[in-house]
Amino acid sequence: MKKRTLIVILLILLFSSGTVLGLFFYTDYNNHLPSSFIRLFPPHAISEVQKELKLPKEQYQFAGLTKHHIYLHQKGNPLSILEIDSNLHITDTINLQLPDSIKINLARTQLTVNDMGIFLTDGTKPMLIKGSIHDWKLKAIDLRNNYFNEAIPVDTYKLAVIKLVPEQGRRLGMLNINTLTTTLNPKALEEQVDGFFCTDGTIHYNSQLQKLVYTYYYRNQYIVMDKSLEVIARYNTIDTTTTANIKIREIKRNGQRSMASLPPIISRRSHSQGQWFFNHSPVRAKNEPQKQFQKNTVIDVYNLKKGVYKHSFYIRNIHGQSIKDYMIHGGQFMVLYSNALVKYELDENNLN
Repeated sequence: MKKRTLIVILLILLFSSGTVLGLFFYTDYNNHLPSSFIRLFPPHAISEVQKELKLPKEQYQFAGLTKHHIYLHQKGNPLSILEIDSNLHITDTINLQLPDSIKINLARTQLTVNDMGIFLTDGTKPMLIKGSIHDWKLKAIDLRNNYFNEAIPVDTYKLAVIKLVPEQGRRLGMLNINTLTTTLNPKALEEQVDGFFCTDGTIHYNSQLQKLVYTYYYRNQYIVMDKSLEVIARYNTIDTTTTANIKIREIKRNGQRSMASLPPIISRRSHSQGQWFFNHSPVRAKNEPQKQFQKNTVIDVYNLKKGVYKHSFYIRNIHGQSIKDYMIHGGQFMVLYSNALVKYELDENNLN
């Protein structure tokens, strides 16, 4: 009797273990299933590595681009800048000096460097510190009560801002530095779930077209706007996720809300130059082998004027590291890894 009981217990344990393992492998399998869309990969859309600049691991991030230089700043310290030419030679190390009596929280301060100058922003103060790339001298501007969560310069007197408005949601706005007023466009971002998490994304300014582009993280859409934040077009990426897959959890003791689990990211980061929009998608297409996808980062290219998908290309992992960020500098595709800045060349024949 005892022997029979022992056999039954062993069979139950084996069945339970098999069920758990089966569920694990089934879930893992589903997590790696490709989506229903396909990608086009023309030959030679991007070159092999042209130049590589070694960097201390995990210490730098992009600050911006000018006509002749790329700028990186130390992670957590926007006052310490590397100036790098198009051949990836370090031409200068800059330590910005704040105006007298001005103190900033380095962790909260954003830095942008471009042909218009230097822009340091902190939306919690709120404050703008700006200057020239010719002498690196800075002056501070008190933005009074124009609070924001993120800001990018559109011209010398305007900042496009992202602002979280209590009881309303995430909003895009234009902050006029001369008049110290912020004009919000409550209709630019479209709520699907809660208005905060479901509308999260990135914004950048295309100086050639003088357009702002907002890309949602959790759905297949990017928005093209003019300098007044009026929506010109809403375009879709080739991924088929039209609605953010977000579940909200409310913390009863303080009424705050958070995401119950991490939703799938549809677009991780995006940049544009001229009429071309470059989007980093972490979603595998139907025609992509899993091993190929895991060893590379895929960039999808769209015509920003028409919203039409053009093609895709891979940026391979280097030294076991996937890309952290990228920027386009003329026909050069600059990629930042955790310990290197790498230059690739875009094939202009594929961008006609």
